[in-house]
Amino acid sequence: MARKGGGTVHLQPGTYRLRNSVFLQSKVDRRLEERFHLDGDPRIATNFALLQCTSVADVVIENFTVDGNKAHNEMIDKGAFDDGAIRLDECNRIAVRGVTVHNFYCDGIVWGISHDVLVENCHLYDGARLAMHSGSGSQRSIVRGNRMQRSAEGIYFCWGAQHGLYEKNVIEDCGYGMTFGHSDSDNLIRDNDIRRSREAGIHFRGGNKAFAPHRNRIEENRIVDSGGEKGIGIEINGETEAVVLSRNEIRETRGPASRIGILIGAETRNIRSEDNRIEGFATPISDLRKK
Repeated sequence: MARKGGGTVHLQPGTYRLRNSVFLQSKVDRRLEERFHLDGDPRIATNFALLQCTSVADVVIENFTVDGNKAHNEMIDKGAFDDGAIRLDECNRIAVRGVTVHNFYCDGIVWGISHDVLVENCHLYDGARLAMHSGSGSQRSIVRGNRMQRSAEGIYFCWGAQHGLYEKNVIEDCGYGMTFGHSDSDNLIRDNDIRRSREAGIHFRGGNKAFAPHRNRIEENRIVDSGGEKGIGIEINGETEAVVLSRNEIRETRGPASRIGILIGAETRNIRSEDNRIEGFATPISDLRKK
């Protein structure tokens, strides 16, 4: 099985060779959903999700381990097409519970254009890229009680992940704890522990007003020891609007250096910081907006 873009290509038994950048003697059981560009130095690989659900509903996935082998599986597309150990595409009402994913060559659990997905009590660690990838217009996700460790990012919100609840998760030793981007709006981030992020605890990737992640609420989280000497606990940038930071505990135990508790970008609007406990930083709140 090979993937390109959002589609899944199932190859029938036979011999496959690459000649002049095209497949020979190959058959597919469904139409291709993406174009295959043949410029440059095309390559083919057998990388794919170990468990993939496409266009299904009311499925429970629980209590097993996905044992990856990232040392011997090259991420040839640099993650552009979001392979995951577990991947859901165009699905509804899927529950993923009690699953362990480790040492995977790309992302851990990925879902796109999939609604009412529940990911609960899972453990994801030592992945090459994103532990959880909540993306592509997925609505009403619930991500609860999971533990993510030693990945490039803990939870990555991708292009229209909206109206979700993310609570009681533990994210440790990742590049970023959580990041928000294109139209990842109206989510509630509550009662999570984010520790020892290498860059920032929670990071808003910004963008112009049409695509920025608006109306997210970040409350009662504990964010400890984020980034290097210029690390940031929570960073909100771009033209992001209407974000509420309420009753969070943001701490730095390694010394203040040049670290910032909350950074509010110059182009943001209506960012509210309420009753947060911020300790140990050189600058508790840096607000770059014009007064």
